[in-house]
Amino acid sequence: QKVLPADGSSLPSIALGTMGLGKRIASDVAQTAARIGFEAFDTAPTYKNEDVVGDGLMNHADAQIVVKIPKRVTKPDQVRPELQASLSKLQRKSADLLLLHWPCDIMVAGTLKEVWEAMEGCRKDGLCKSLGVCNFNMEALSALLTVYTVRPVVNQIERHPLLP
Repeated sequence: QKVLPADGSSLPSIALGTMGLGKRIASDVAQTAARIGFEAFDTAPTYKNEDVVGDGLMNHADAQIVVKIPKRVTKPDQVRPELQASLSKLQRKSADLLLLHWPCDIMVAGTLKEVWEAMEGCRKDGLCKSLGVCNFNMEALSALLTVYTVRPVVNQIERHPLLP
C-alpha cells in the first residue's frame, strides 16, 4: 500500500530496514527483497552497510531509497556531504526520502532550523524528493513545525517486538 504525502510523492508504507544487516549478507538480502516485491529500503550511514546495500540494488533502479542524515550532523554545512556520501555508496543520484535521524544532538546544539534549511536546499537541488524526520518526540517536532519552509512528510518511528 502506498502513502501519499502532501508534497505529491508516493511512498510505500513498508520499507525493508537495513539496520543490523552485516556486510556479508546485506547485498543478498537487499537483492532478494527487491526481487520478491519490497519497493523501499531504509538506510543510514550509521548502519555501516550502505555500499553493500547499493550493490544489492544495482539492478533495481526503481527501488525507493530512504537516506538518513545522522544525529552527529549538527551544522548545516555537514548535511550535503553526508547525503552525497550516502548516495555515492548506494550508487544513486538522489534519495526518495531524506530523514533527519534522531533529534537529540541537534536540539542541544540549537541548530534545527539551519540543518533543516540545508536539507531543503538538497531537495531544491534534486538530491532528494521528500523530507522527513525520524524518532522525533513532540518537543522536537513542534520546534521543527515553527521553522520549516518544506513541510516534513513523515516522522518515522522505530517500533518492533524487540524494542521495549
